[in-house]
Amino acid sequence: MTMVPKVSIVYGALRSGTTMFRLMLDHHPRIWAPGESDFLFDHLYWDVDRQSLAIDAEALMRDRIKNAHLDAVNFGADAVETVRNMVVQLAEGRDHITLVLHRGLDRALEIFPQAQVVHLLRDPRDVARSCIGMGWAGTVWHGLDNWLHTEALWDKAAADLPQEQVLALRYEDLIAAPEQELTRTCAFLGLPYDDAMLTYDRSSTYDRPDPKLVYQWQRKMSVRDIQLAEGRLGARLTHAGYVASGHDPAQPGTWESAVLYWRNKRGRWTHAINRYGLIDPLLLAIANRTRQRWLAFLAQSRIDRKVVLYLK
Repeated sequence: MTMVPKVSIVYGALRSGTTMFRLMLDHHPRIWAPGESDFLFDHLYWDVDRQSLAIDAEALMRDRIKNAHLDAVNFGADAVETVRNMVVQLAEGRDHITLVLHRGLDRALEIFPQAQVVHLLRDPRDVARSCIGMGWAGTVWHGLDNWLHTEALWDKAAADLPQEQVLALRYEDLIAAPEQELTRTCAFLGLPYDDAMLTYDRSSTYDRPDPKLVYQWQRKMSVRDIQLAEGRLGARLTHAGYVASGHDPAQPGTWESAVLYWRNKRGRWTHAINRYGLIDPLLLAIANRTRQRWLAFLAQSRIDRKVVLYLK
C-alpha cells in the first residue's frame, strides 16, 4: 500500500493571501504546496446519517482544478481511499504536502484528522473589496459573504481541534514581518526556516510582500460601506482580531437592501460579460435556472477555458 505523505492544511477565505502564502511554503525545499486543493473535497458528501463520506465521481472528473493537477484518478474502495490516492498522486513522492483550502475543512479533517492546520486570516473589509475586484460581488455588503461563510465553517471545525494542531496567522503580520511569520510557521510544521521561501517572486507573477496591500479599506472604502460592513460583521470583526473603524455600524433598510441587491447583480454581470462575453454567462444562468445539466456543463466548460487565461 502506498504511503500517504504528511499532510498539512492552509485554510482561509478566498482573497485572504492564501496563494502568496502557498508560494512561500512551496519554495521551502521540504514542503510541496501544489496549488488550491478544494477539488479534493468539493465532491464529497455525507450520507444521510453523516456516518461516512461518499463521492460524486462524475463531478470530480469534470472539475477544472482537478484536471489542471491530475490527468487520471485512482478510485479506491471508498471516498476516503480515493482522496488519499489523489493526495499521493499530488505529492509525487514527496513526504510533506500542504493543501490549500477555502472550504470543506470538516471533510478534509475527517480524512486527515492529524493534519496541522494554519488558519490564515485577512481583514474582512479588505477581503470584501478584493471580491469586488474579482467580479464575485458588486458591493462590499455582498463581498463579505465569502469571508463569513469560510469563518463560520472554521468555527465549527476548530472547536474539535486541539490547540497544538492549529496555528493562527494574519495576512497583515505576514506582510509586515514575513521572515518572522514564516519562521513561526516552519517551527509549527517541525521544519527549519529557509531563505528560499522569500524568493517566490522570481518564479511567479506575485511580488514580494508590500505594506501598501494591508488595510486598504481605510483609504479606499466609503464611510457608508464601512458602516454597512461593520454592521454585518458584528462581533466577528473583533473576534478575528481586527479593530472597528469608530464609525457607527449600520444595517441597510428595505430600500437600501434593494439597491444593494441590484448593484450586486449589475456588478457581477458586468464583470462576467467583460471577461467571458455575453453568451456563456447567459447560457449558464439559464441552465442553472432550468436545471439543464448538459447545458450548464457546456457553458461552464467554455467559461473555464477562458478562466485559465487569467490564472496566476
